[in-house]
Amino acid sequence: MWSGGGLTRRRCYHDTSQVTEELVQKILLPGLEPGAADVFLAFICYSEGPLPEELLPQVKCPVLVAWGDKDPWEPIELGRAYGNFDSVEDFIVLPDDEAPQLVNPLVESFVARHATPRAKVSVKPI
Repeated sequence: MWSGGGLTRRRCYHDTSQVTEELVQKILLPGLEPGAADVFLAFICYSEGPLPEELLPQVKCPVLVAWGDKDPWEPIELGRAYGNFDSVEDFIVLPDDEAPQLVNPLVESFVARHATPRAKVSVKPI
């Protein structure tokens, strides 16, 4: 299965049984595109542009944040300093991959609370 190694898999997923070959391919394939390495390095090094915490005050629309409470790189306490959000218990970095049955209801509830009704449009046949 995943040649990324058990340590990396365990650091990203609390329940590694959810790491399927299909998931691995969805994660790896974009990295094979030209320029992907540069984008990845810029992302992990924060080498260009403002930091996310500098941009947060500019956000004027509702945002859903679901944070894995076992994240080894970005502790949940760090996020709590910026506001309230839903934590996903017993998950690490990628709870949406690992436990969609827990994350999807959070997304559905968020959308239901913040969706605006669409205007009805009538179309006349030509």
